Amino acid sequence: MKFSDLSEKDLMMAYKGYKMLKETGAVGNNDFGGIFRKAIDEYGIQNPGFGVINATNELMLAIAEKWVAERELANSMLSPGDTLWYTDEDTGGIERAVVCTVQYKDGKLYSFSAEFPDSDDFDEFVGSALGRCFFRSETQAKLRISHQE
Repeated sequence: MKFSDLSEKDLMMAYKGYKMLKETGAVGNNDFGGIFRKAIDEYGIQNPGFGVINATNELMLAIAEKWVAERELANSMLSPGDTLWYTDEDTGGIERAVVCTVQYKDGKLYSFSAEFPDSDDFDEFVGSALGRCFFRSETQAKLRISHQE
């Protein structure tokens, strides 16, 4: 099992399995989809006696790599063609946007324009909209919406 290949939902389930193991000393096939238990068993076959240790290490590595990739993406310069995620505070919805133009002044994002392919819309925004209502990943947008509710 490669944790890095899991969906975000399954990775979260694996983490919950890990937490259960840490708190109770056991995790079963029916706990949180059995994902972490399956990983323990697979890593135990590969290296007997080290299933828990190897599954835990691989899970933490996958989570850390995902976290670092999200932060690197958030801190990189915006470019035409980049995909952003727009959060609508009024509806609680999230919409995909594709960057068309970008303007930087003194090394800071001044403005950008984006088209919304799913609604056939287009608009221009001030640079400060990035990180406020536009996000580099759908995960970040979902977190923003969930914290507003």
